[in-house]
Amino acid sequence: MKVRLVLAVALLAGVALIAPPEPAAGRTRATGPPRETEAQRIARETIAAVRASEQGRLTTSLAPLSPAQRQRLAVAGPFAGRWTSCQLPEGFNPVHASVLPDGTVLLMAGSGNNPVELAAGRFQSYVFSPDTCATYKLPTPGDLFCSGHAMLPNGNILVAGGTKQYDPFFGLRTSYEYDWKSRQFIRLPLMAGGGRWYPGATQLGSGDVFVLSGLNGAGALNTQPEVYSPRTRSWKVTPYRLSVPTYAHMLPTAGGRLFFTGVGFGGSAVRVGFLRPLTGAFQAVGGLDTNRRDQGASFFVPFSQGRKVMVAGGGVATTALIDLYSSPNPVYKAGPRLDATRIYLSHATLFDGRVLLAGGQDPQGKPVYTAQLYRPISNQVEAVSPTSAAHQYHSNMWVDLSGRAILVGGNPARGSVQRLVERFEPWYVDVANRPVIVSAPASIAHNQAFAAQVQLAAGTTLTQLRVFRPMSTTHQFNAAEGDFTLSAVSTPGGPRWSLTTSSNLTPPGYYYLVAVDSRGVPSAARIINVT
Repeated sequence: MKVRLVLAVALLAGVALIAPPEPAAGRTRATGPPRETEAQRIARETIAAVRASEQGRLTTSLAPLSPAQRQRLAVAGPFAGRWTSCQLPEGFNPVHASVLPDGTVLLMAGSGNNPVELAAGRFQSYVFSPDTCATYKLPTPGDLFCSGHAMLPNGNILVAGGTKQYDPFFGLRTSYEYDWKSRQFIRLPLMAGGGRWYPGATQLGSGDVFVLSGLNGAGALNTQPEVYSPRTRSWKVTPYRLSVPTYAHMLPTAGGRLFFTGVGFGGSAVRVGFLRPLTGAFQAVGGLDTNRRDQGASFFVPFSQGRKVMVAGGGVATTALIDLYSSPNPVYKAGPRLDATRIYLSHATLFDGRVLLAGGQDPQGKPVYTAQLYRPISNQVEAVSPTSAAHQYHSNMWVDLSGRAILVGGNPARGSVQRLVERFEPWYVDVANRPVIVSAPASIAHNQAFAAQVQLAAGTTLTQLRVFRPMSTTHQFNAAEGDFTLSAVSTPGGPRWSLTTSSNLTPPGYYYLVAVDSRGVPSAARIINVT
């Protein structure tokens, strides 16, 4: 019994116990350091990466660029866009951002990378309105800093884990649902798999949320995945263990597997490939050098219906692309180059199908102000207007109802917090006669046709209805991914539309519905519920 107990404790901490063979008679057994297991290597590399990020490599100025500096980085042309700005409350470090069903955004900080705030029990969260920059301070029940989170089918936000202790970092077992209607955090049962600091969370096609990794309550890598059921508000561990670096970015696939993009924290330990979340079966994918993809960006390629994935940046100025269904054994291939090597790179898919890449810092810790747009049709990256200020570690970006990208935060070192909110306004925001969705169902089901009324400019026609998953980001990683074009069928009464993608790619919850006219101009979004 004691042996079993020791073995269980060792496995929970990510350590393998292997009894060495006895030396042959008359021979002296060689001595030396014990061989490192895979779990130990992953834990060591992960903890080193997150410690360096949280404590900061250097402190940089958080003041906006001067007019002369902005002029040197200026980009001309109709598609360059522009940035406008406002400010968050002083001292607030928005580490987590989740778009809510009313278009506002839940910004969570907890202790905000400040051990003094943790010791004092002072924790911060706000509801943020992108149009007005107004904030509403929320009662925050615990330290949500460095938790994992995902939207649930009813629009609530699941929050899993948080900070139990700084330096070394220990994770909490606590979990909450943020009720977006009552603006309250609802305490849930403790997670069954142990504490988690920097966990990954992804919604499954069933509406459940798969959670894994993070540092546990003793500071070791948590190797026990688990699943949260919003129907029963309960946790259940999986029948397997898995050593995965913290904040590993997972994207859903039509077949129900999760694709680990190769981006996260942990250097060479980052996994790349497909996981069956309920069984643990894993298929590795090649073509990507994970040693140099630490803390970059990864996302579905727009218009690919969840078929293609891009990774961008990390410790390099390159991108890579993969078609998940090109063959039984797909591989990454080289994509276009970025303008600079950067980590902590944020991304957001705009309503015209381009992806904004902004924020981050170079390998020396200096902020990168330039921004770029990835064009999936031409597979090119082009420069757009630069940001005004540094948005380094702990920054987050999402797209609001108008189709603007909102970039917040930045915490390059403890004690340095970026208050500036920057809103990127693409070309279509200035179009006076954008399409307008006049009416659409409040709720739609997969593969069930519906009608929508769209007001169009003279001489234009309606070409597409598209849905976008409202973003839920932490440390620049997005836990809700994908843009999907609806299928259309012509009828005497006008086109009828249906969402035909797999529910694994478009799980139940709230989505942006966007209309696109024959000029390629997108409407503002209307929020609908997908059941």
